[in-house]
Amino acid sequence: MNFYLCRGEEVLIYKDKIHIGDKVFDVNPKDDYYVENDCLTKGVLGKDECQLYNGESFEDEKVVYGGANIYFAPDVYYSRKQEGNVSKYSFREHGKEYLFEVESDLSFNIAKYAPAHSILMLPQSDDRKLFFYTKTGERLWVYEEEEENKEISMSIPVVDDIVVIISGPRKVQGFRIRTGEKLWETRDFCPEYLFEGEDKALYGCMSNFCKDLFLYRLDPVTGKLDSWNLKLEEDFHLSPWIVSMHNNRLFYGSNRPGCELGVIDCGKRELVEAIPLNFKKGCQVGAPIVSDGKVYVFSRGAGELRVYEL
Repeated sequence: MNFYLCRGEEVLIYKDKIHIGDKVFDVNPKDDYYVENDCLTKGVLGKDECQLYNGESFEDEKVVYGGANIYFAPDVYYSRKQEGNVSKYSFREHGKEYLFEVESDLSFNIAKYAPAHSILMLPQSDDRKLFFYTKTGERLWVYEEEEENKEISMSIPVVDDIVVIISGPRKVQGFRIRTGEKLWETRDFCPEYLFEGEDKALYGCMSNFCKDLFLYRLDPVTGKLDSWNLKLEEDFHLSPWIVSMHNNRLFYGSNRPGCELGVIDCGKRELVEAIPLNFKKGCQVGAPIVSDGKVYVFSRGAGELRVYEL
């Protein structure tokens, strides 16, 4: 069983059925369903096109589809085809299409998009380079990680005109997103996933050496990093990517024995809720999803979805 949340509706995918809210559809063995930024698509394994879900059914008209294609929003979409060392991009935004090519010895991972600046961020597959392109195909600059033991994180937060590049827990840098001008660098310990708070600071949380819970706050303008120990406890495990943010609160899923759902108020710097989930031994949870006053916690190993009222 797989679980997604799409436009406030629960999407539960079983071997023979898919439940979308109160609607049920048959599933074929080769059907491939995916949710990205409130866009639910139905593809077929081995084929390069898919159908969009419109709230009632999957539309008959098919769109380009592939593992490198991403919906940033229902009307902002890009697709990529690889031909040798050239990636051909088709970027569609609000009905307009932009085509451009990128030449590189390596392929690219899933792109990120900064809509306020109309900039695509293309991480190279070896996590060593990050390319910055306009949607029309103009290359702005390239960040290259030169340290052998560092890799660029999948979390690439953008606050105003500053992009924060995380190359591991002890290397974080801030740059102007359009020019690549370096503003600061910190070598203090920092989570590899950060989320923008109401004060435009970046927040993240994690455990250190499988014990204790720490909250981190990074100022994207100055690079100042602060941390607070919110919970003193042995055998507490929390990875920084099993976290989400909603209304200036971090919601985490700890994979400690039995698992735990926690809520951190970033403004107060407090752990305000810690709920034991009591899953069987060996089960793990993904990042909690928050929508319409509810928190969804899914464990694939347990085959169970928990829903909590905020």
